[in-house]
Amino acid sequence: MLLLNQLLCLLTTRINGKDYSGHYLRKERAKKFLSKYQDELDMLWEIRNIDFYGNIKIGSPKREISQEEVERGINVIEKVIAEIERILSNE
Repeated sequence: MLLLNQLLCLLTTRINGKDYSGHYLRKERAKKFLSKYQDELDMLWEIRNIDFYGNIKIGSPKREISQEEVERGINVIEKVIAEIERILSNE
């Protein structure tokens, strides 16, 4: 997730001339650049929140990340990273 976040920073900086300071704004802007991965980015964000905070959002029940979520997340991250690299190489 750290690599993905760094690539999202690079992507938003390269396209906008600046990066967004908050994770949420960065994610929303990245969803515009990576429109075919909007649902996947939302899923990765949920996994990130569970990993950092123990739940999806404030007030929701605590839970663990399942093995299936981990495997799906890795698969999505690989696809999103490849797409970011493609976009950056065309800039």
